[in-house]
Amino acid sequence: MTNKHCDSRTEDLASSDTLGFVLAGGKSSRMGQDKGQLCIGERDLVSLACDVLIKSGVDNVVVSSNHIESALADKVANCGPLSAIHSIVHEPIAAHYQGMVVLPVDMPLIDSEQLRLLRQYGQSHETTCCYQQSYLPAYIPFTQQLSQFIEEQLSSRCYAFKLLLAKLQFKQLALQPSSNQNAQLSPFYNINTPEQWLTFKQSAQRRFS
Repeated sequence: MTNKHCDSRTEDLASSDTLGFVLAGGKSSRMGQDKGQLCIGERDLVSLACDVLIKSGVDNVVVSSNHIESALADKVANCGPLSAIHSIVHEPIAAHYQGMVVLPVDMPLIDSEQLRLLRQYGQSHETTCCYQQSYLPAYIPFTQQLSQFIEEQLSSRCYAFKLLLAKLQFKQLALQPSSNQNAQLSPFYNINTPEQWLTFKQSAQRRFS
């Protein structure tokens, strides 16, 4: 696979054996434009997601999108996050990592420490995990079971991400407070509409300036 990753960590940092995976392939129908290309300051949401994943300690980041030329496109379309995860598990790069941290592009208030703790728990317990407040972001190990369960759900046309997590016997973690936490908005604040985007910009402009 070439030209489908955002960035990689510098060579002097220890390997975490983890891939960062940005979900940026949605239709953005309620937003009316590609959410990943929305900008806060001089940064778009895709680059912000890549940056926070790298800061959390992953080794490399792949972007899933049907709109960005250099990104990983869905092999099976219109199945939500399952489409993206189905594509990445069939890429050769997946064989080089123990697991992945999956981050939606439209959750820019998650910070690197929260992602790091999620990754460390998942790795140390060899399990799929997310926070109690949201099914995403999530740490998911690359296993044969993961590929099997995705194929089963696609075949049965049942695309619910939470069903995949349940099959993987996921754990839900308590969120630890962060010093970077926005006072008004949850770290799981999701940007789907122009109104939500405006609220985010008004609340978070200083953090991203």
